[in-house]
Amino acid sequence: MVVLWRRCKGGKQMQDELSPRTAAALLRYLRALHGDALDAVDPTTPLWPSLARNAARRENGISVQAIADLCERRMGTSKIHALRHTFAHAMESAGAKVSDIQARLGHESLATTGRYLAALKRATNPYAERLEELFGVE
Repeated sequence: MVVLWRRCKGGKQMQDELSPRTAAALLRYLRALHGDALDAVDPTTPLWPSLARNAARRENGISVQAIADLCERRMGTSKIHALRHTFAHAMESAGAKVSDIQARLGHESLATTGRYLAALKRATNPYAERLEELFGVE
């Protein structure tokens, strides 16, 4: 399954080929939301609809503020852009090459991707345990 993202950062369009497991999970979600007649769903229908009680608001996607509130509750920051950093870090942790991460984020410059990843690692010291042993910290 290929998902087309029509409005990405910088006005770009991007697409993702989903793994079978992720595609199946997305289809289960969409069927729960729209029923089995997915072919009849307008392609401009929001993927993440508002669950507001007001029927007119439900036709729109969830608001930027709602996404920011979710980020605040789950990640401790209301900055939606942090999701891109989290995604980049998760890809790197999964073993992705920096060039693959660059492509997934839509960065034109590898340096930009490098800054993303470096900012996430600033507080991490992979030598901390060895230094504790060296200095006898218990």
